[in-house]
Amino acid sequence: MLDWSKQRDQTHTLKHRAILTLVLVAVLYVIFFMKLDRYAVTLNTEIADTVEFVGEQDGNKIVKRSQLYYQLAKKYIPEKTVNSHSYVEEKTSKWKQIRWASAKLSDLGDKLELLLYQCLFRWSLMQYWALTLAPIVAAMVFEGYKVREIKMYEFGMSSGKRQMIWLKSFAFLLFMVNVYMFLPYSSNFGPYYPPAAVLLSGFALKQITSHITKAF
Repeated sequence: MLDWSKQRDQTHTLKHRAILTLVLVAVLYVIFFMKLDRYAVTLNTEIADTVEFVGEQDGNKIVKRSQLYYQLAKKYIPEKTVNSHSYVEEKTSKWKQIRWASAKLSDLGDKLELLLYQCLFRWSLMQYWALTLAPIVAAMVFEGYKVREIKMYEFGMSSGKRQMIWLKSFAFLLFMVNVYMFLPYSSNFGPYYPPAAVLLSGFALKQITSHITKAF
């Protein structure tokens, strides 16, 4: 007999490792391959496109909520220190390698702060679409429940295999939401991915509900 608890634990462990790897890849990409000015421009473009897509009133609420999250997160971020211009710094600044490393380090904090705000903005956007589309998702789940009742009445059983397939599909959708959160460039599809993800998740929940095998 399969030990489903161990299988779930292994699945959760793999998922957590995948998310951690994704975060590390995103951070390393931002640090070593992205220019600060270009990153700021693309993020501002994504925010502007989002406000245009959802409307100015709702867009401003999304931005304000993300700014609130950012201010709360900033409390746990160390403040930047001011250069002391010591004798050692003056001497080492003449070396090309030291100047290059200093420039990279000076941009590092700004890049990571942009990445943090990007994640918080997209989280705020996901919250907006989750609340906006909640009635549709609830209707999907209710429809799935009614379909299950019909199956149980006519056949007396439901498909456990299909339920597992849709559970894995739902887990994959959640993982793709994490990818979206940390992906540095998404200005072309950024405004449209959250509503699509919410609707697809609702459809997956509908299918999961319609294939529940446990009797209530």
